[in-house]
Amino acid sequence: NIRDSKYQEIISYIEEIKREKKGKNENFQNFVLEEIATIKNGLIMESQAREAADDDIVQAVNHYTKALQDSLRLINSN
Repeated sequence: NIRDSKYQEIISYIEEIKREKKGKNENFQNFVLEEIATIKNGLIMESQAREAADDDIVQAVNHYTKALQDSLRLINSN
């Protein structure tokens, strides 16, 4: 029957479109997830770099504070 044949053809076409759309959605979702993971990794690395810089600043301030205290002790002892 021609009607049944056309019906099956339309159903097959719709199923093919669904599969293509699902594949595109999965590809886009994978792309977005990869981008999010990249951003998260970048944030982690930036956070670690900032922590290291903060530690360096604290060490420098402590060093100069100690040097200042040592100088004041030397001046006051004379």
